[in-house]
Amino acid sequence: MEYQITAHKGFFELKISGAIDAQKYPSMFDTLFAHKDWVPGMRLLVDESELRADHLTIADLETIAVFCTDRSSDFGSAKLSMYVSRDLEYGLNRMWHVFIKDGWDAEGNVFRSREEALDWLE
Repeated sequence: MEYQITAHKGFFELKISGAIDAQKYPSMFDTLFAHKDWVPGMRLLVDESELRADHLTIADLETIAVFCTDRSSDFGSAKLSMYVSRDLEYGLNRMWHVFIKDGWDAEGNVFRSREEALDWLE
């Protein structure tokens, strides 16, 4: 799994690609939170259009959710807008939202296109 973080005016963009690896999420988000322009409550566009989760298990998804809720103060009341290209990743994102919904103040949604994701983010 590879990732790239880009700071735009008013929001961050996180592009995640390749085969998903739940164990890389802590370092990925630590890198985001260490960015000089990140403050809790920022808007975050997450591009998962090239992410492949074919081998992700429910336990892996729960691991990612636990890490996110453990770092809820770093997310703050962030607004996360994710977009995917396949049904599998769409469904897994919806499940992830269920796992984290009571564990943080951030708001998130998943979409099928970048345009929809950006519209919702704004």
